[in-house]
Amino acid sequence: MKRKSDVPPKQMAEKPKSRFRLELTRHNQHVVITDSIDKGRYVGYVISYYIGGNRKQVRRATLSDAKREANLILTKLAQGEPDVLALTSTDRLIYIRAREALSKSKVPLDVAVSEYVYARSLLNGIGTLTDAVRLFVKQHAGFQSRVLVSQAVEELLKTRRSDGSSPVHVDDLECRLGVFAKAFSCPICEVRDTDILDFLLNLKFELRTKNNYRTAISNLFSFARLRKYVPRDHDPLQFVPEFKEPAKPVDILTVEDLRRLLECVRPDFTSYLTIAAFAGLRQSEIQRLRWDHISESYIRVPPGQYRVKSTRLVPLLPNLKSWLATCPKECEMVVPFKNPTNQLAALSENSGVVLKHNCLRHSFGTYRVAATQNVAQTSLEMGNSPAMIRKHYLEVVPKEAGDAWFSLVAPAPEKLIQFTALASAPLAVASHGT
Repeated sequence: MKRKSDVPPKQMAEKPKSRFRLELTRHNQHVVITDSIDKGRYVGYVISYYIGGNRKQVRRATLSDAKREANLILTKLAQGEPDVLALTSTDRLIYIRAREALSKSKVPLDVAVSEYVYARSLLNGIGTLTDAVRLFVKQHAGFQSRVLVSQAVEELLKTRRSDGSSPVHVDDLECRLGVFAKAFSCPICEVRDTDILDFLLNLKFELRTKNNYRTAISNLFSFARLRKYVPRDHDPLQFVPEFKEPAKPVDILTVEDLRRLLECVRPDFTSYLTIAAFAGLRQSEIQRLRWDHISESYIRVPPGQYRVKSTRLVPLLPNLKSWLATCPKECEMVVPFKNPTNQLAALSENSGVVLKHNCLRHSFGTYRVAATQNVAQTSLEMGNSPAMIRKHYLEVVPKEAGDAWFSLVAPAPEKLIQFTALASAPLAVASHGT
């Protein structure tokens, strides 16, 4: 049997020697890079260093990766952070890449990971974080995110005053949105649908009034989208439903109520009362009337500056014609009062008849449909849609009541009692056939 010493030198496996060695030094810290040998082949590089007297090694496949890792190790050793260096080679590579990716954002790695995890939890599997960010950027591009609710309201009112909107509309917006702005001292883009719903629910008003507030708030957000105070797709009102208002019959007067009003009305206010009761004009329309707008057969209602911007013809019924014949005509205007509401309040007190808002116009619509049995005709006379007439005035009173309403005519001239400015004696009221 041959001894090991008898084996020829060429037959003995020679131990290969390392062909590469690179030593890096920084602040008394040393790291050595050598090539790694596996079964006689050079397959990689080994980074060797010491921590607390213990030798550590990290392997990398290429020299460039080994140099990058060695420099990172030197930096950590110099900063006294040896614990980080205990990562495996794969984890270390992930760590390095993460640090490089965050280098420009200046966000710490732990903060970035925490925000990412939280954002993923909010998505709850419905999409990627990148998808969510792209949608957010698209929706928020170009809008001024710090405009307060009060500032948006102020700008809206300023715009409405300058674009010719009705003063009544502007005053209504100012009143309702002023309450809204006091409840939300924050940027308008931060107001959510649930916030608006809670605001409306807490209002101590009727459902109709709450819907009016909702309309004003919707007006505000439409303006905010136009001005880019909120994202262009931001419409919280689409998730706030309108309140379901209970169906209520309109407030109307009885024939006897109107008879008492006619007995107590002042001569210079008779024109207003009878035109409202027997022609159904709105208060603003009556205030625009001049005597030359009234002919033998009809009343030409002039267009308004804000609400009704078209002319319409309203038939001059026989009983209304008889009452207008008794009215003084010293003034060019049919009604010589700037505020008829004050005169209505005084008339209500003198006659004992409660006059609710628009009750004269509502009474005309109700009794006119009953008397004519014609929704389309009443619609044209009142300047309303047929749907509105059907909703509020159809089949409220019988035809006999409609005929009685339009049978109230002025007394014969010899029976008229002349009034002075201070007189308040009642007029005699005659019906057809007397």
